[in-house]
Amino acid sequence: KKAPAVIKATGDALVKLSPDSIAPLAAVLNDYNDVYRRNAENVLIKIGPPVYDAMLGKLSSSEKNDRESAARVLGGINEPKAIGPLIEMFEDHTIAVRRAAAKAVAQYKNAALPQLTACVQDNLDNPLVLKQAAYALGLIGSAGAAAELSKMLGSNDPLVKEATARAMGYGA
Repeated sequence: KKAPAVIKATGDALVKLSPDSIAPLAAVLNDYNDVYRRNAENVLIKIGPPVYDAMLGKLSSSEKNDRESAARVLGGINEPKAIGPLIEMFEDHTIAVRRAAAKAVAQYKNAALPQLTACVQDNLDNPLVLKQAAYALGLIGSAGAAAELSKMLGSNDPLVKEATARAMGYGA
């Protein structure tokens, strides 16, 4: 077992090697060990936008851990072009991946609102997507997000209404 200080120092060194370290770090995202995955995610986030393409590829992996970790990394790298692919993950068959994607979209705050609004309009008959959009909007918590959530309360789907009402409390 490696000491946390050793893991952190190794991560800091990998950030300095950024382009050469992306592929090996991305491979760790499917490790069975949650600590290793989280450390790899943190280092990839520190590397920043250069990891975008590698993480985009991981979003289509057959492995849940890859998709979930890639969503978390994309939320942390401040690369606005990640918003669209993350919103597409609202349809993933695994709830943990959908939630990670919604949290990641919320990290972009108001920059994500136009795409989230379009997502809601394009998926009025898809409660799975609408629930994640409501969650992301609730986490954003801005006036614009609240306005979109208010519109979603009019949904005919009771699960969407419930998710929207719950989301309205997140920003409070």
